[in-house]
Amino acid sequence: MPVVIRFVSRQPAHPPFVQLNLDIALENARAEPRWFLLPDHLNGGAISGIDSVNVYKLGGQVVVGHFSGTQGFHALLLPAGAQITLRKFPLRVSSQHPEVISLEIVTAAEFTVDGEAAQAWFGMDALSALQADVSAEPLVSQREVKYTRHTPEYRKVPVQMVEDERITLEVNTTR
Repeated sequence: MPVVIRFVSRQPAHPPFVQLNLDIALENARAEPRWFLLPDHLNGGAISGIDSVNVYKLGGQVVVGHFSGTQGFHALLLPAGAQITLRKFPLRVSSQHPEVISLEIVTAAEFTVDGEAAQAWFGMDALSALQADVSAEPLVSQREVKYTRHTPEYRKVPVQMVEDERITLEVNTTR
């Protein structure tokens, strides 16, 4: 399975939201690099207009772009054969969320932002390490941002992708 998700904990966030912390294992079994696109909040709908990105290098090994806008998402480019685990990956949900949530992860050969290759939005090589087990907590604190880019006047621009598959997983959020 290319994606495995396990609920770890829940903590308060700005009302009416809570933050779920998830351990997410990603595997690229393909013979070439693949983008993994993960939602930044539940019930966000389809990926659409973005206006900025914050880029992180978690544990010095895993590059994550957090794209913000109408429907925000996190993007990771994994090399062929990669196995990456993100510990305490944050997901914002309504405080009234169901016990079992449904998460959709998209894998893509490539994606563009306003017609420009996504890689150009990272300000560094976006390819992550072949194997890593890292904390995703810097995505919450935003203290370890390595690069930031935004559109002029934060104008929303389209995201397009060459999609491989959509993986929908059910995650039980009770402990």
